[in-house]
Amino acid sequence: MMAEETSARAASTTSNLQASARSLLESSTRTITYPVTQRQFTFSTPCAGLDPAKNENILETTAILIAARTLSKLGRSDLSWKYLKTLFVSQGSNGFMPKFVFLNETYAGVENMAYFIGPFPGPKLFKPFQSSSKGYLPPGDNINVWSSNTIMASPYHATTILEIFYLSNQTSVDVDNLNMLYGKLQAWHSFLHHQIISKCIEVGTNDAATEKITRTFLPCLAVHHPWETEVDMKSPLWKTALSKLTELVASEKWSPSFEVTDEVKSSFDYPGDELYKSLLFLLECLSTKSVDDGHEHDESPDHNIHSACPFAMIDIGFVAALAKSDQDLRQIQQILMDKNRISHPSQKETELAESRTRLSKQMLHALWDEKSGTFFNRVVNLEVNANGTYSSNETILLDLPVAYNFMALWEPLANATMVERMATQILQRSGKFAFACGEYPLWAVGECAESYDSGLNGSSTIFPLLNYRVSTGLKRNNDIGLGKFIEGSTLNLICGGPNSDESNLTHCSENLLFSSAFDASSHLPVGKDACGHTSYLTASIVLDLLISDKPFRYDSEPPISSSSVIFLIAFEMVLAIGIGLNCLILSLNLVRRAKVDEEGDVFFHITPEQHQSSEQELLVQSPMPLRQGDSSPTASLEEGYNHPVVSNVWKWSFAVISRLNPINILMEAFAGNTS
Repeated sequence: MMAEETSARAASTTSNLQASARSLLESSTRTITYPVTQRQFTFSTPCAGLDPAKNENILETTAILIAARTLSKLGRSDLSWKYLKTLFVSQGSNGFMPKFVFLNETYAGVENMAYFIGPFPGPKLFKPFQSSSKGYLPPGDNINVWSSNTIMASPYHATTILEIFYLSNQTSVDVDNLNMLYGKLQAWHSFLHHQIISKCIEVGTNDAATEKITRTFLPCLAVHHPWETEVDMKSPLWKTALSKLTELVASEKWSPSFEVTDEVKSSFDYPGDELYKSLLFLLECLSTKSVDDGHEHDESPDHNIHSACPFAMIDIGFVAALAKSDQDLRQIQQILMDKNRISHPSQKETELAESRTRLSKQMLHALWDEKSGTFFNRVVNLEVNANGTYSSNETILLDLPVAYNFMALWEPLANATMVERMATQILQRSGKFAFACGEYPLWAVGECAESYDSGLNGSSTIFPLLNYRVSTGLKRNNDIGLGKFIEGSTLNLICGGPNSDESNLTHCSENLLFSSAFDASSHLPVGKDACGHTSYLTASIVLDLLISDKPFRYDSEPPISSSSVIFLIAFEMVLAIGIGLNCLILSLNLVRRAKVDEEGDVFFHITPEQHQSSEQELLVQSPMPLRQGDSSPTASLEEGYNHPVVSNVWKWSFAVISRLNPINILMEAFAGNTS
């Protein structure tokens, strides 16, 4: 009886948690109809409190993708596809996908836009200028759509879209939407592989005596702004990665021409004035120069990494997302082929897709550090050129104990030893790369935040998004137990209850806060802004963790549609019956003809002497000469067909065969319908 009551309370509490998260997610959905074009855009805002009357319609790519996936699990794949269509309306003509999208209901020009929307960057921060000629902006007919310009999104799109299809009912509408988005994904991945990936040179010395330098060329995918990653802005990683940029901003005494709002400064990941100023400086540089400018101005073979601005970093999470999405894009292609929506690719296209998949996997594995047993980000050691651009021939290892190193798990790793060594660090309680520092995982900064100032008085931060990525990655790499432990701990943290197996989410707080970040020691939400405590992203993650995925599979369709098969079978049956009747009629006519010939033979035997002399004369006669007007020797044969008996039988047979011809039957039926 006690067990039944406990189970009932747990189910009730879980349903309350689920209901609260679902209510928050549903309240985030907005639909905008533009009065001139009557186009509708459906999307989810990042948090509560944003006013649509003030055109505070911002889409943050990560939140949109996870919300769309969660809605598909809730049986609302129709909304999922609408979210994705709205997101892709911002795609540039070169395939570029932005991090932020702004939908301006009453477009009134850039000057009337805002620098910030709540704690998020606003459209006025992203000036078109050079980027407009590079194809980064949406097409010209989308005048009410503004994007974050050259600040690209992390490439989780293909993986999310594939899983949304698996989680949907897989109707013909779902297949149509998958097919429509497939071409857009192809353009996005072509942009990443053709315009973003460079050749990095890892520099090392071979001979200590001669100091001979050997260079190993490795492909790398570099981000050009911290906002292009999912690493929180308070992470100690940025203090190291942006050190040169911060010195440059200080030496130039640069300051923005506008004030940073209090909502931004009170947000959970505000890094402080100095670092935030560096972010704005870098953003202005990218908006005015474009990331392509460095490639155009300096083609020196000694410098393989080019940039128009003084920052570039190889991010683990970004590369892992691309590696997984490259593979999932090929799976989407296979599904559409099995559904008869696209033709089989040529050998060249197949080889290109395979080479992209191998390349992205190689880029990820190149970030592994065998000594430390984990992956590390690398910052590009850029140096300024005479023409004002930047280039480099080396990268610097950022060997910091941050939990974002585990983002590599998002891509299934072929080496099980890598997974085991990282799993050990997640459970380790002491040492530089220890992350099990408190009651709840996963501390964003390892070594229990003793040596790294996280801005939280020695404590670290726990991010539901980071926990979601790592737990999903662990399960993909077959460490299901640890993955489920992090999932359960994340739900317990949000509920405010104890982190134990017996909790079963039975002690959730009455005032649930779906915060973007939690203090690892006090377990309280971080940040003072209301937006950070009503995160639709966190609500989506909670629902995704509470509701299990159904098996990821699909059914192939036959080479042609079922209706076409039925029509062909019916047509073949009619044709076979017609041919059979024709054969039967011909057989009957032959029997009748034989009977007539037999009767003629009997008559011949009765009067054998009557025409004997005539026959003998006929045998010795030369061939009958042509009659006047005959054009062929076969003319005499026509007399046989004109015999009264034979002629009547032939005409009757031909008429019957013609009427029973299936083609004539179909033509008569069609003529009858049209009349």
